[in-house]
Amino acid sequence: MARLGLSHVVAKAWPRAVSRGYSGKPRKWWPSNRKGTFRRHVKPLSTPPPWLRRGPMIKPLSLLNQRISSNVMVELKGGRGYRGILDGFDPHMNLVLRNAEEMQDNQAQRKMDLAIVRGDNVIYISP
Repeated sequence: MARLGLSHVVAKAWPRAVSRGYSGKPRKWWPSNRKGTFRRHVKPLSTPPPWLRRGPMIKPLSLLNQRISSNVMVELKGGRGYRGILDGFDPHMNLVLRNAEEMQDNQAQRKMDLAIVRGDNVIYISP
């Protein structure tokens, strides 16, 4: 009687082992069509909805760059704010304001020739 090598046994079992998962059931070779998992025939819209018809996205630092030498209002944490002419900024959004007024509860507290505002404290900048 001739002995069969191990490669012969593996070659016969290979197609069945590949097509079955761990549970022993045959695998599906196509995506499931259950609720919300796969959409096949979706037609593209002819025109985008109005909320998508905007121009290119404006980045915050480029918007700040456009506002240099113009009046801005800066709201800070703690209810404090500054109003003045934007003189400069950096990537951390640290701001340099000329002719600045410190505001507390929408009332001017004091005036300064130059104010440097740390970017961590900024809530918003309004042109």
